[in-house]
Amino acid sequence: MRLKNLIILFIMMLSVASLSAQTLAEKYQDKKGFTTVYISGAMFRSFPAANVSDVNFTSMMAGIESFIVVTTDKQEQRKELAADIEKLRKDKSYELLMKINDDSSKVDFYLKKNNKDIIKELIMIADSKGDCSLIQLNGSFTMKNIEELVDGNK
Repeated sequence: MRLKNLIILFIMMLSVASLSAQTLAEKYQDKKGFTTVYISGAMFRSFPAANVSDVNFTSMMAGIESFIVVTTDKQEQRKELAADIEKLRKDKSYELLMKINDDSSKVDFYLKKNNKDIIKELIMIADSKGDCSLIQLNGSFTMKNIEELVDGNK
């Protein structure tokens, strides 16, 4: 019986962790002072083959489930979003890919995998003195898909 309860608790924790960034976007969707953008996977799949500057986006677009942006440049709202983003930064289920810091801004890239090879989320967090943004890409893709985007290979 204890094992069954532990398994149920573990599954619930996984489901909550996987929804954290999406819930964050939903939290700010109708709040004054925030700009939110949601693009569904169906919208991405409706685009024709996407090659821009010799970069093939088609293989990655097939795996996209959603693209979410939450941003604000209002100081009070920025503090609220920055606090929620800080919770994401501390979430151990996200792996830090890259960090960029300069005098006026901080940009972090994170990913979350469901196993060794499949990436479920890519998140970019941009925080500066003037604004704060979260960009989240949900789906199912591999590091090879990302490498193709970065390298410009087909």
